[in-house]
Amino acid sequence: MSQSTHYRLRIPDDLKKWVREQSIENKRSINGQILFCIERMKLAENKKTADAPSTSSSAASLETSS
Repeated sequence: MSQSTHYRLRIPDDLKKWVREQSIENKRSINGQILFCIERMKLAENKKTADAPSTSSSAASLETSS
């Protein structure tokens, strides 16, 4: 990460407790744990997008099968 920005986050107490427990378990700061979770979600989203069949190739295959 080259640059960082401060961001104030409101989080429900039960979720903060869970993040804190996870951060202790994973030997990270709370901030580090939140970033880890966000980065994993981003990677999962990118993978889901990459794995999804593109609509243009689907349309092309329909045209060639006619």
